[in-house]
Amino acid sequence: MAATVIKLLVAGDIGNNGSKVIINDELRKQPSVIKRLYTVPNEDETSLNKLVATLDNDMLLNITSEALERGGLFVTGNRAQRIGLGSENMNITLGGKYKSDIPVIMTLAEIAAHVIEKYFSEYKTLPEGAIVVNAKHSGAIPASEYTRERADILEKRFKEKPHNLSVYVGNNQVSIQVNIEESHVTQEGIPLLYALLEADPSMFNQFNSDYKLKITPKKYFLDKRIFHLDIGDGTTEEIVTQGLNPVAGSGVRLGGGHAIQAAAAMLEKNTDGFVRYNRQQFQDAVKDKTNVHHEKCVNYLAETRYEQAHQIFEDVQEKFMSIAQGNVDLFTVYGGGSIEFEGELRNKLKAFAEQVGAKLLWIPAEDAIDLQAKGLNILNKNVFYKGDK
Repeated sequence: MAATVIKLLVAGDIGNNGSKVIINDELRKQPSVIKRLYTVPNEDETSLNKLVATLDNDMLLNITSEALERGGLFVTGNRAQRIGLGSENMNITLGGKYKSDIPVIMTLAEIAAHVIEKYFSEYKTLPEGAIVVNAKHSGAIPASEYTRERADILEKRFKEKPHNLSVYVGNNQVSIQVNIEESHVTQEGIPLLYALLEADPSMFNQFNSDYKLKITPKKYFLDKRIFHLDIGDGTTEEIVTQGLNPVAGSGVRLGGGHAIQAAAAMLEKNTDGFVRYNRQQFQDAVKDKTNVHHEKCVNYLAETRYEQAHQIFEDVQEKFMSIAQGNVDLFTVYGGGSIEFEGELRNKLKAFAEQVGAKLLWIPAEDAIDLQAKGLNILNKNVFYKGDK
């Protein structure tokens, strides 16, 4: 049976908390969590329709790749998070995204889910032969970690050798060879600029109302000196840009994940070590009012989030004086942490911006998390792989 060959354009924003991967213009999201298994679990479901429909949330695959420190059998995303015990997420204390296996594994898992779903949608069955994926890829690493040498390391991990996957769809296996023909890794913050230029004008409704403006994104942002505040799970990235060019960048290990980690430690201590949640499990308890620890989790997080917000605000003021040299037109705030910390930070930052003669653009919650991935996708089509078919 001849192999099925598929071409993909992949933009992968693998955050400390969540993965946002755009494949051929389709946005896919999963928690950035993996768990290594040593045996294949039993699968009772036999309906291919159901198995493919839930494949992304029940991903189980074997990966053989020289990009990984050690290949093997993994569950990823929501399935890994449901298992909990022994699952692995990005280390927000140590950083080092460019050398972590999680960005590679999560990207490959999303590619696998995408191609199997598309094949099944067209043929109503699974492929008998292998699928060969030829992809062009982009990604980003935090400005606080970014050097050209580190970007090169991550690019080479993606593109130097094929990645061989065996994906379990119930009791069936699908073989996929992923060839990343080209990979571009940039620093976080740059993709957002491109996303802003292409954004729907409705994203700026509150900004226009605050400052009595009616901006046209492509004109407004091109000549602005912008202080980007990308509040993530593990780091808060501060990047200064002039037009489309980065001027300076820095970062600090502050963010929503640190607040959650500290709150989870409080819960563990106050239950004598019997309740030990990872970050994703703690977040689930905060959202789930039926969880017996819900109220404690909410209260602990309120305390630790306040402390993180205070430190972030102080760091912004310091970096404004140092890396921005006291001169910006606009503070732009986005990332998952912009949602978590809005109550603690927005008014303070708006007042500070006005104090130093600048404006504040706070990206709305519905757009804040996905902008990096959308910006990478725009870069793929307009810069990195412009003219490719």
